[in-house]
Formats: sequence, structure tokens, C-alpha cells
Amino acid sequence: VSDAIGINGGLTGGIIGTAVNKAINLTIKNSHNTGKISNNENTVTVVGGLIGATYTQTIIENCYNTGEIKNEKLEYDTYYDQDVGGLIGVTASGEKYTIIRNSYNTGNILNGNLTGGLVGYNLNSNLIIDKCYNTGEINSSVKFNVDTGYDVIMGGIIGYNALNTNVKSYVINSFNIGNIINGNELISRNYVGGLQGNAEYSEVYIINSYNTGKIERAGETGNFVRYGGIFGVSQHLNSKLNINNVYNLGEIINTKTLTIYSPLFNIGYINNTYVTSDVKNTYYKEGLAASNISIGIPMSETEMKSEKLVNQLNANLKDIDVSDINKELKEKGIIKDGEEITLSNWYLSNEGYPTLKN
Repeated sequence: VSDAIGINGGLTGGIIGTAVNKAINLTIKNSHNTGKISNNENTVTVVGGLIGATYTQTIIENCYNTGEIKNEKLEYDTYYDQDVGGLIGVTASGEKYTIIRNSYNTGNILNGNLTGGLVGYNLNSNLIIDKCYNTGEINSSVKFNVDTGYDVIMGGIIGYNALNTNVKSYVINSFNIGNIINGNELISRNYVGGLQGNAEYSEVYIINSYNTGKIERAGETGNFVRYGGIFGVSQHLNSKLNINNVYNLGEIINTKTLTIYSPLFNIGYINNTYVTSDVKNTYYKEGLAASNISIGIPMSETEMKSEKLVNQLNANLKDIDVSDINKELKEKGIIKDGEEITLSNWYLSNEGYPTLKN
């Protein structure tokens, strides 16, 4: 349990800075951080509300962060990754698993460029996020004075997913209600999504989840810009994208002039030439984004906030199978009987929209 404030450093977590020994598995349960974590270093920044970076099998369960995570330095003369996550800055556990269950972040996350409400940067890790959420605002205006541009990839749950062919990423029974605002300029790749910034490389699953947070592009430039209510982009060669039983109610806004076609998407952008996608039971509030390239089913606000949609989301659960995930986790000794991943039911929240019984 951490209640410290003013933690400052380039590789920092509210509980653990770095877990590097692959021979030792890391488990954090029933723990939290409430202290502010800040960075003012002129170097690579890897910061998480609980863990800065992990390179081994990691399980986080029943944990949370409420502390603000902020990069105080707003301008750099050289490009350095600023990897920031509400719970984990970077996970690079390889074919070992990083698993986050029944956990959340409410702290605001400010001025990273690879940034997620729970995980900032997933670097070649088998990653499972189950029954988790983010309510903290994700907002970035960091600037790098470089001619080549730089990447800004942000998501309400996962920021940047960079996976090899042997690993998979899952977001299950999870949601984001925090606003995501990108004010960066001189950007090369700029992908922002309500749940994931990008959903590509290897196999990506987004199941039984939703976003209601606003997504806003406030920066001036960007060569490759994709903003989506669930994910920003899926376009990498040989990617496999699986989405089932999700919705987006968050507005997608551009406050700057666009020089190319609108890069704003109700759910996300898929390049079907390179990506094998299976998108089912996907809903969005009509009129959220300007793009004519849409996936999913448009609904009015009245339809989105209705028992009819709740009943449909619950009916869709019968067609979703998570038994293969549980089988693999049991075979690896990560979970045992009674600890399986199960699908959460839906109900109508006090705010009037469907939410999950986690």
C-alpha cells in the first residue's frame, strides 16, 4: 500500500519501479497507490500507478491507483518514449502473461505519448485485462523538437499494443469513462481509442466492454491520424482483430483543421487488406464521428440508453466462448478451479446507459 506523494523519476511505479527477473513471477493483490507520481527527467519516462515496468509474469488483482501521474516536462530536444499507464507503464513479459483483474485507475494521466488508462505500452506480452476500468482523464501536450515527427498513441485501457506473432492481448468485461485529449503537435503516427490506441499485431480481442469517454484531437498536425470510439487503428500486416459485444457512447471530436479525409471513427479504423477481423455485436451512438467508414450498428441516444440494448448485450453473451483462455491459464498453473474468467452481465446504470456487473 502506497500513500507517498511526489515520487519522481524516469522509471517509477507507486509500488514497484521495475520487475526485471524473469525467473521470479510477480503478484500484487489488494494493494493501492494514492500518491502523485511525477517526472521531470530529460530521458525516457516509464511510469505506472503501481508498476513502472515489468519484464516477467505479472498478476495484479483487486488493486487500484487514484494518484495523478504526470510528466512535468513538456518539451524535449530529442525524442524519448514517455510510457505512462494508470497501473503499469510498460509490460514486456514476452510469452509469459501479464494479467490485471478486478482493478482500476481514477487518477489523471498527463503528458505521456504512449499512454493508457491501465497500461501505457504493451511490448510483446500476453496481456489479459478482465473486469477493470479507468475513469481518469488522459491528456497530453508533450512536444519533441525533432524533424521526423513522433508517435502519440493513447487508449482508455491500453495505449500502445506492439505484439509479436506468439502473443495475444485481451480486454474483457472492462470499460473507460475518462476523457482522452491529445494536444500534441508535429506528430507522425497519432492513434487514439476509447479502449485501445491501436488494436493490431498478432491477435487482439476486445470482448464485452464499452467506452463513454470523450475522445478529442486538439493538436495541430499528424501524418497518420486515426481516432476511434473503441480503438484507433488496426492496419498492420497479419493482424487478427476480434471484437464482440462492445459499444461506444463517447463523442469523437476534432478541434483542428484536417488536411485529409476525416480520421474520426465511431468504433475504429480497420484496413481489411492486411487485417483479418471478426467484429460482432458492436454498437455506437449515431452522429459521434464524421467518417463515412463505420463498423457496427448505429443507434439513437434513446436506443443506447434502453433496457432493449441491455437485454441484447446479455443475449449476445451466449455466443462468446472464453473456455480456451481459461484452459491455457490452467495448463500454465496461473489459475485454478474457481478462478476462471467469466463474462459479466449488463444492467442499466443510474446515468442511463448499460454498464457491467463486475
